[in-house]
Amino acid sequence: MVVFTNVLVVPGTNSPTQPFAIVTRNTHLVGGTFYAPTGNTIYGTLTMEDCYMENPADYIYLWYPTGDCFIRRTLFVGTFPSYVACITVITSGTNKVSVQDNVFYQAGPAVLSYGSPAFGMIVTGNNFLRANYPTLVLPSGGYTGANMIATNNYWGTVDTNVINQMIFDKNDAADSANYISYMPFLTAPNPNAAQVPPPNIQVQPQDQTAIAGGTASFSVQATGLGLNYQWQTGGTSLPGKTNSTLVLSIVSPAQAGTYSVTIGDAAGQSTPSSAATLTVNCLLNVAATTGGSVTRNPDLPAYPAGSLVAVTATPAVGYGFIRWTGNATGSTNPLAVSMDTNKNITAVFASTALTLASQGVGTISKVPDQPFYAVGDRVALSATPGRWHTFSRWTDGNTSDPRQIGRASCR
Repeated sequence: MVVFTNVLVVPGTNSPTQPFAIVTRNTHLVGGTFYAPTGNTIYGTLTMEDCYMENPADYIYLWYPTGDCFIRRTLFVGTFPSYVACITVITSGTNKVSVQDNVFYQAGPAVLSYGSPAFGMIVTGNNFLRANYPTLVLPSGGYTGANMIATNNYWGTVDTNVINQMIFDKNDAADSANYISYMPFLTAPNPNAAQVPPPNIQVQPQDQTAIAGGTASFSVQATGLGLNYQWQTGGTSLPGKTNSTLVLSIVSPAQAGTYSVTIGDAAGQSTPSSAATLTVNCLLNVAATTGGSVTRNPDLPAYPAGSLVAVTATPAVGYGFIRWTGNATGSTNPLAVSMDTNKNITAVFASTALTLASQGVGTISKVPDQPFYAVGDRVALSATPGRWHTFSRWTDGNTSDPRQIGRASCR
């Protein structure tokens, strides 16, 4: 396809004695236009087939052509002068303008006829993919003989109320010349119309790693006509996730997996993206009370969901490990921690020194006699009263003498 940028294709002579023809096929026109408006009769004809008009500088001006004009299988995209249309027409005699099997995805009307005898303006087999009001126009103040036959077009809907809103004719203004006949109409895009390039993905979704409770996002960049998006995970559509960017808030390990997006366009075509993987890692924060330390094996900034971590409490001299608190209980040491979410675990330590004191006159002995004990050790205590005194009780209310105590609680 030949590409012209900002080119105005106009006749070299504007004379009834020198009629001319513009014939263009397989042309991509960016900006510019064919038959720029002059306000005068064109004295010629136009055949446009299998072309692509993108954001033209002006509309196609077909006023009083000297023969039949054909616009076929052409894609009209972008912004056209909104005060007129992509194509404006006035015909006379037996000359006709046929707009057939084209695709219109434009901002503004597609075809406007100021004046055409019966069967002088034929619009058929086209796909109107953008519901702009109006799309086909017989304007107010046009010539009384203006007509337009617009059957067998696809309007992007089967709702006749919407279709009627896309047409401006005598139903909308008393001084419009006539009514546009649009029935029957197509209920699906015409497959023989101009070929619309399917959505083209330029940047695929990329793999992401997130921390549980954080945010993850995937994005895609694509070109096409009237794009729409539907994200999936593991092949299942995610309700409401219909933007070019997918944002997942407060992610959990259960959301780890593959994510992809299907991109559709106004022509009903779709292109699937490649799959990107979301990895959700978990944080393990460990702490210790006074009297010891805690280690993790392996010692990592974050852990893959489902991994196991060995957490070990190591008491300092004179202290013993008592229990775990936070997201762990019990006193198993080392502790196997399954990383299914973020976790905070604290090791509780206590002094293993045994301090003895008496009230009154007397002494206390301990067997074995050590400065520190291991958690769980048994110690025998004996109270020996001084002269003129007798043993009464221990401060916990126990009256046995001697007695056994355990260091299970280290209190």
